[in-house]
Amino acid sequence: MSLSACWVVTNGPLKEFRWRNQLAKKKPTSETVRTYGDYPEGPVRKILTGRRTRSCAGDYPSKKNGVLVPFESLLEGDLVVIMEKDLEIARYWAQPETFRWRDEAGRCRRYTPDFLVLKVDGTRVYREVKLKKQRKRDPNLGGRLPRIEQECATRGARFEFWTEDEICIRTNAR
Repeated sequence: MSLSACWVVTNGPLKEFRWRNQLAKKKPTSETVRTYGDYPEGPVRKILTGRRTRSCAGDYPSKKNGVLVPFESLLEGDLVVIMEKDLEIARYWAQPETFRWRDEAGRCRRYTPDFLVLKVDGTRVYREVKLKKQRKRDPNLGGRLPRIEQECATRGARFEFWTEDEICIRTNAR
């Protein structure tokens, strides 16, 4: 049995928000595939969806971007709604690129930020969404945080963490 859509009912801004477990049964054609802003191939990492995952992944129909913006959790979905309504944000992209580097031991390391935000004033911000308990458990992202901030700086951007505290404050302020 395959559901093409279902309703998510939460206490946050995703109330009455329609999201998709699976896109339409038709295979996408060149007419139906939309480019994903400056990233025509879409998110660089596959968004996990379906019954076998424990997250509530879906797609948000963004008017700002003109495409479906994927998210991997309800917390990310709430942030997408906030970014969509924020007048200081011109555009945003989900999982726009993967940072790759070698650490001191020579191991290949990588990190994919959850979002890249382009503000109206031209500033760029990479955003990572984490639960507060995950952030407390691993505040340095496994020792990668200094290098992630350095990678963001080389791209002319800042790096921000967003937890449910910041997302709920912004949601309730509307």
